[in-house]
Amino acid sequence: MSLLNVQAVAMAYRNKEVLSGVSLTVERRERVALIGNNGSGKTTLLKIAMGKETPDGGTVTFARGIKVGYLSQVTDELVHGHTQAGFYQKIDELEFKLRTIEADMSQLTGDEEASVVAQLTGTYTKALDEFNAIGGYEVYHEITKTLKGLGLSDDALTTDLEHLSGGEKMRVALAHLLIEKPDLLILDEPTNHLDVHAIEWLENFLMKFSGGVLVVSHDRYFLDRVATRIAELAGGTLLEMKCNYSEFLDQKKTLREYYNKERRNLKIQIRDLKAMILELRRKRKSKQADSRQKEVDRLEEKFIELTKQSKSHGNLTKVKKPKIDVKGHGHVSQSVVQVEGLSKHFGQRKLFDSISFDIYGGEKVAIVGSNGTGKTTLLNLLRGIDNQFSGTAKLGAWINYVYLGQHVSFTSEDWSVLSEMMHACKLDEQEARRKLAAVELYGDEVNTLICDLSGGERVRLFFAIAMTSHPHCLILDEPTNHLDLSSREALEAMINAFNGTVIAVSHDRYYLNNCVSKVIELKEGKAHVFLGHYDEYIKSQLQEPVKVQRMNKKPAKESPNRLEEIASKRAALEGRIEALEASIRFHEAMSITSPDEVDYKQWSHESATLESLMEEYIVLDLEA
Repeated sequence: MSLLNVQAVAMAYRNKEVLSGVSLTVERRERVALIGNNGSGKTTLLKIAMGKETPDGGTVTFARGIKVGYLSQVTDELVHGHTQAGFYQKIDELEFKLRTIEADMSQLTGDEEASVVAQLTGTYTKALDEFNAIGGYEVYHEITKTLKGLGLSDDALTTDLEHLSGGEKMRVALAHLLIEKPDLLILDEPTNHLDVHAIEWLENFLMKFSGGVLVVSHDRYFLDRVATRIAELAGGTLLEMKCNYSEFLDQKKTLREYYNKERRNLKIQIRDLKAMILELRRKRKSKQADSRQKEVDRLEEKFIELTKQSKSHGNLTKVKKPKIDVKGHGHVSQSVVQVEGLSKHFGQRKLFDSISFDIYGGEKVAIVGSNGTGKTTLLNLLRGIDNQFSGTAKLGAWINYVYLGQHVSFTSEDWSVLSEMMHACKLDEQEARRKLAAVELYGDEVNTLICDLSGGERVRLFFAIAMTSHPHCLILDEPTNHLDLSSREALEAMINAFNGTVIAVSHDRYYLNNCVSKVIELKEGKAHVFLGHYDEYIKSQLQEPVKVQRMNKKPAKESPNRLEEIASKRAALEGRIEALEASIRFHEAMSITSPDEVDYKQWSHESATLESLMEEYIVLDLEA
């Protein structure tokens, strides 16, 4: 039986259908990622599964006797009852119970009735078994190890929870959840507030986890590493595929293209047949016209059914992604940031120890490092917010920059989008609407109160305002936090299109690979600078650089034996290429006749392999 079985769950808020007959299962050793834009109903579905909300229809059942671990986004609820990170309430309660029973047993005399002795002994044995079952005193070792794996500092381990940050509380809640050894983990945005190393620790834990996992996340790199199945909520419906996130996007695109192609072909066939019917009736060939009309009726029914199938998955409707259109002053050749011999202390703790680096015009720079290494502090030093340091840390005085912090604030949460735009930029209504349209805030949307905006809409409004100053430089602190997948993609497209300098603190590895040309890692008081994106930086730390022959270098004259070897390899490649092309043609045919039976993952893999083989063939061709 499935660990979790959600069947035909329906839910509406204020007459808006959020879930429309959604069904979902989770099996052992399966890691199901629930994705979708903000407001699509992901957290609602988790709460219904946990019995925290009652659906309008449908059922939720768990396998009998399993232990479920649930991580909410509301961390204060999860750490309630704990005093410190390393404190484990259940062990404390059981230990107190054991000591109490031991004290009672020590008071027994030989005159006590056997039933009393038996009852105390039985109670003690049961409590001791429970104590040992959850790990006994070893639990404290496990908690400490898990918390350190999640990046909690030694100081935070003994600090009262009420004094910890939201991110630290999240780590405590997650650690206590993991050591319970549940059969099923239900996690709502577990990577929020975790740095890269902590996220990687969690990824490795989940990939070794023997139970089932249902996780909501917007972290695309995490989804690629962890997910064995993607379930996307959109328009109240669920689209599922057994693959990771990147493969899901490819397969969804293929499926959408199939539906569009089929509907387009049917339209053409219907149009041509109707023209033929008119011509047949003009020639008074009624019998033939009637026969063709039956064919039109059949095709129109097929078209309607295909449209229903496509619309039954709101996910396949191609939604126009939000766009952030920005223009800066353009990149500049001179140094934008100069850091030389920078040192900073917090009490006895040395945060920066004589670090030096430069950032030049047009560079896309990422500042990375574990929590507590000083990333946000460095941004504050560059912006002149903090002047308690030695050495040099300065942003060019001539640089016009925009700063986006972790929390986007405006003049008033009760103002409308339009009012904020007009006030902040001193614009009339027409010009304000034009600027808002550039970030795709149109029509009645501009009358929305700021307090009702989603995270992505707040970021778009922020940039609509900020970009009126045409900055040279963007300084961003965790810019993708709290954004859904489409908003993250829109932000990344904007940053890649921006022709100025970008300096961003980020833990989002997808962003770090797609939008970065220089990595500055803060570690143990030092700054390590690397030209390239994040994955290239990580590889450089793990292995010696591999010497790669330049493709434009003229190869040496090949010997006859080498030419024979190349010919043999080319023949083998041609055979593999022909086989793959035949298999891909089969997938394409199946996608038209039996789309539900298509192995989209295999199709995607074969297409990628074919591309790789073609590149290899071209290289051999050049050598020959």
